[in-house]
Amino acid sequence: MSKIFSLLPLVLGFSLAAQAGPFKNLESVRQNLGFDRLNEAGGKRTVRVAVLDKGFSGYQRQIGKSLPTKTVYIPGPLQAPADLKTEHGLRMAQILTGLYSTNPGRSQGLELYLYNVFGFTNFQAAIRDLIDRDVDVVLYSEVWEFGGNLDGRGFINAEISKATRRGVLWVNAVGNFAQTTFNGSIKTMSEDRVYLPDEGFLLRVECRADKGKTCPLRAVLSWNDFKDKSSEGTDKDLDFELVNSMFDRIAVSELRQTKKPLGDDAPPGASNYPRETIVAEIKSGFSYLKVKNYSKNFTDRDRLRITVDGENLIVPSGDRAENILVPADHPDVIAVGASDSDRSGVSLKLQRPDLLAPSSVILNDGNEFRGSSNSAAITAAAVALLRRRDPGLTRDDFLSRLR
Repeated sequence: MSKIFSLLPLVLGFSLAAQAGPFKNLESVRQNLGFDRLNEAGGKRTVRVAVLDKGFSGYQRQIGKSLPTKTVYIPGPLQAPADLKTEHGLRMAQILTGLYSTNPGRSQGLELYLYNVFGFTNFQAAIRDLIDRDVDVVLYSEVWEFGGNLDGRGFINAEISKATRRGVLWVNAVGNFAQTTFNGSIKTMSEDRVYLPDEGFLLRVECRADKGKTCPLRAVLSWNDFKDKSSEGTDKDLDFELVNSMFDRIAVSELRQTKKPLGDDAPPGASNYPRETIVAEIKSGFSYLKVKNYSKNFTDRDRLRITVDGENLIVPSGDRAENILVPADHPDVIAVGASDSDRSGVSLKLQRPDLLAPSSVILNDGNEFRGSSNSAAITAAAVALLRRRDPGLTRDDFLSRLR
């Protein structure tokens, strides 16, 4: 199914070279994966790389240091929430740039564009802009818990197709939901309850925090009625509930789905999207998710997906074979998984990820992070170097060269 990203045999040991940027082990990653040889192969043209993410906190201070001097930040038409301060996008850009060049601040032949894509409006605008700028490579180390139909269709992937049809090489993380995703048919039981596999037609969620501690939880229910246009709604409606081990309600999501396009005068709780979201804190041990069929117009072809996100959480009855999220299921992206993380997503049906890459990065303060986000950033650096040398490089060309 997947190719292991190993451009050269492993090189044992760590380099004593000065480390650029916040990472303690990036030089080791460079050597182990053969980036020095890719750097030497080089190329004379400029390669344009776009990093799409919800936040790049602190990027300004890194331009000319761990980011190239030719770095442009595009905030998007809608401002992200003031309290959303995340370095995730910055770290992805620093991994990519740090592997692209031994001197990231003066990277030769690299133009870097940082797009804030908080919300679909900004995501859509970013794709239009990067096409206009003739970007070569996109790194998107995020996934959407809704917006697709478990088969590569839906309005998120419809936007990405606009870029891939123009020759953009799109590198996407597969997500880290391998232990926290459930897929199932929509079979209605008594009291309009939708069948889920655990006791009482519920789905068990386990918080593995220390006794007395809690786990932050974000649970998203979606079903396969997304259209290729975000403005086209659905009249199929499910409701979502979280209960504790005593089956007392913790939180509920009861949006009213509608096909009617929603404007500024939309009634409270109305939604075009076939999805419900719960955000809560749950205690150590078991909690349960419940789904109810509100609209009662589902067919045998309808499917639902539940994803759970948060530290120290697992879904014991989850689907370990199908847990790649949008847009890593898009047929034309390079879907990258982490070879060193058991949370990294897979899809046996789609034969994804396309390749596996290591993901361990260690910050200078000693904290280690793993996951498909880092793996995608590492892979995007290799794609950028090869695209600089060969502007006609395609997705299939890149994957075949890894053999």
